[in-house]
Amino acid sequence: MSLSMISDAASSARRPPTPLVQAARSVLARARRGAFATRSADGSPLGSLLRFACRDLSPLVALPPTSGHAENLAQDLRASLLVADPECATAPDRGIRVTLVGRACLESGHAAEAARSALEAPAEHLIYRIEVESIRVASSDGSVELTLDGTTTEPGR
Repeated sequence: MSLSMISDAASSARRPPTPLVQAARSVLARARRGAFATRSADGSPLGSLLRFACRDLSPLVALPPTSGHAENLAQDLRASLLVADPECATAPDRGIRVTLVGRACLESGHAAEAARSALEAPAEHLIYRIEVESIRVASSDGSVELTLDGTTTEPGR
């Protein structure tokens, strides 16, 4: 269950969201699982499929304190979450895919408890919020790089 969806408040002060941005918000609102990745001490990636919730543009994940991801985040806060359109489960390359990249921050207090409840996570799990630094939205007919201020650029430019 999502805590809340991507906020329209920030983008409403700017120009209206593009159809691709609206589609990305919709995917994040409907999806419950994503591929979470962190970087190991030796530089190799570690990816896992896990549940997430979104608060504004900040995904929340619950991790056991002894997990490889928790160990990785203790050394390098960089993380990403790839979310595919749940309506295209049998053909994920045909739907919208959203990759959120940023740095993980350990949540505590009320925010952690609310996330733990939404994620149905055990009490001992650590709750991390990903402070998103970049977003990539890919679709079956191409992809667009999105910046956090709502501007778009074409890949490779």
